[in-house]
Amino acid sequence: MEAFMGKDKENLEIAKRYLDSVREAKLNAIAIACRVKELKTTSKKLIAVYQMESVGGSNKKMDISDYVAKIDEEVAKQLKAMQIYAKKEQEIKECIDNLEVEDKVKSILSMRYLSFLKWADIADICNCSIRYVYKLHTLGLINIYKLIITKRH
Repeated sequence: MEAFMGKDKENLEIAKRYLDSVREAKLNAIAIACRVKELKTTSKKLIAVYQMESVGGSNKKMDISDYVAKIDEEVAKQLKAMQIYAKKEQEIKECIDNLEVEDKVKSILSMRYLSFLKWADIADICNCSIRYVYKLHTLGLINIYKLIITKRH
């Protein structure tokens, strides 16, 4: 019996990791966007320094083409990361929507894994106890796991 319980817990973790893949994709897209913003800010400062030096009569040449290429590369990464996030979000939304469970279970999964709400906030919105939210969440994870296994076969 204990081995069975361990396997169930492992299956729930598989379902959680699948649902959490949206959050990971979003955080990755945000991290890249922050990097692009920082690169652009730095490039503006470099250009301003270059312009001040050239006004002062210095004949120094400043080659920022490598830096511009790096910005372009990061922007391309950002676009790809945003596309991955949007695709993953849609995939998880469809997965939750296609579950054969009551709407409250779907709502809890959506609030947790698509809106990234905290358990207490979900309980408040659903007007029920956190314990009941956990129970419905577990029911949802069981069904998500079954759906994942069905898709694999």
